Amino acid sequence: MLVDDDKDDKADRMEILLHGFDTHDTHHAIHAYDSDASGAFYMGEGVFLHSQVETPYGPQRGVDGCFYRFDPKSFRLERYTETDYANPWGYTHDDWNQGFISDASNGQNWWALPISGKMPHGSKVPKTAEFAPKRARPTSGNGFVSSRHFPDEYQGRFLLNNSIGFLGTSMHEIWEDESGFSGKHIGDLVSSTDPNVRIVDLEFGPDGSLFLVDWHNALVGHMQHNTRDPNRDHSHGRVYRVTYPSRPLVTPSKIAGASVEELLEILKVPEYRTRYRARRELRGHKAEEVLPAVRKWVSGLDKADPLYEHSLCEALWATWAQNKVDADLLNAVLNAKQHQARAAGVNVIRHEFRDIPNSEALLMKAANDEHGRVRLEAIVAASWMDSEAGARIALEALKKPLDKWMGKVTEAILKKTLNDDIDAL
Repeated sequence: MLVDDDKDDKADRMEILLHGFDTHDTHHAIHAYDSDASGAFYMGEGVFLHSQVETPYGPQRGVDGCFYRFDPKSFRLERYTETDYANPWGYTHDDWNQGFISDASNGQNWWALPISGKMPHGSKVPKTAEFAPKRARPTSGNGFVSSRHFPDEYQGRFLLNNSIGFLGTSMHEIWEDESGFSGKHIGDLVSSTDPNVRIVDLEFGPDGSLFLVDWHNALVGHMQHNTRDPNRDHSHGRVYRVTYPSRPLVTPSKIAGASVEELLEILKVPEYRTRYRARRELRGHKAEEVLPAVRKWVSGLDKADPLYEHSLCEALWATWAQNKVDADLLNAVLNAKQHQARAAGVNVIRHEFRDIPNSEALLMKAANDEHGRVRLEAIVAASWMDSEAGARIALEALKKPLDKWMGKVTEAILKKTLNDDIDAL
């Protein structure tokens, strides 16, 4: 971590937070950072690497491709998802904190939940169907359209960068499919005939425009070309800004220097990246400022607002980010009408069950939910409990049907993670 002590926008010192990640195949080493609604970081690692990272809770090991989740509040590192990856290089979240992963080498895209069950070291969760079918390979960086500057029909589309098989950024229409998500390729947002274009990342800016990072290099192979080939360009690159000329830009929200109350209001805006940045600023405030302000803000929300339950989630996440999950907010979210909200509540329990006194009872209720996504969240949470309580929760979920997204991970959890606990019941 680079630290700017004197606030001059230049790093004054470097602090090592974690060590033990394998580096012998550098283009597979730790990469693709993104944070969830709590502020925890997700980091990808590719195949061929074998990491052992020391933490206050014991070592965490990864073998042949995984995503890690690091919570800077507790310093807890977890091997969040380990499946048959080649080189997962792209992680993003939707409005409800569901994670989505892109695998660079094969160009495949995965909904994170059904491949994020806890597995014993060396075991992998079997893959499910892709939520967005492969367009080309390799890929680097992904995200969802979330900007009023873009047309209404673009909202929620999945964007994916390609750097060899196709040079540009493609778009996928995404829809809910049983407990999960499916999609189809519907066109390309940006394409190039320049053979050196290598778009490797994307992000929406404060004004709703889209920024694309072009590494722009003639040589990209780590096997085909010598590492020290003089034709490798270490100095140049491009950043493109994509706008929709006939539509107005979004007025940027004031985030830096905003009060806690102002930041909470920003959590109502439609743009995901604006809320993402407001959450980050909010996390910098002390809990004694944030928690009472959140309760006051929630009391003033309009229950007739279609976005009311999403605002409840944002409020819950704001307390989660302070490492003090509000029990009343959690119960409100778990009893929401929208399944997306209920699933988001169970996801909080999955990460914080150690500090939520009635987590077993809450997960048992979620295991009986009418919607498969909520039940799947409960099953995955049960795997991370890795106990007889977790076994009871997972077995309870079996009383309802398992769809195509739920079957493989549930079977793996029951046979590999909770098998001893089931035998002990």
